[in-house]
Amino acid sequence: MNESALSAEAMKEQNARAVALMMETLREHRRMSVKLRARFLQAAIDFARLDPEGKTVAARMYAELCGQNRAGEEKVL
Repeated sequence: MNESALSAEAMKEQNARAVALMMETLREHRRMSVKLRARFLQAAIDFARLDPEGKTVAARMYAELCGQNRAGEEKVL
C-alpha cells in the first residue's frame, strides 16, 4: 500500500470514529427532538469530512458559540 492509500484509509477510520462518537452522543440525548438529532448528525458527518485545518476552524467556531473560547487555548482535533 502506498502512502496516499494509507492516508485515505486513516482518514476513513477517523471519520468513522467521529460519526460513531456523535451517534453515541445522540443516544445519550434522547430528549432531543428527531429533527434536532438529524441536524446534529448531519453536522457530525460534515465535520468528519473536513481536513485537519477545517476541523480546527470549526472547533473554534463551536467554542465561540458555546462561550468556551478562552484566550490562549487552541485545540486541534
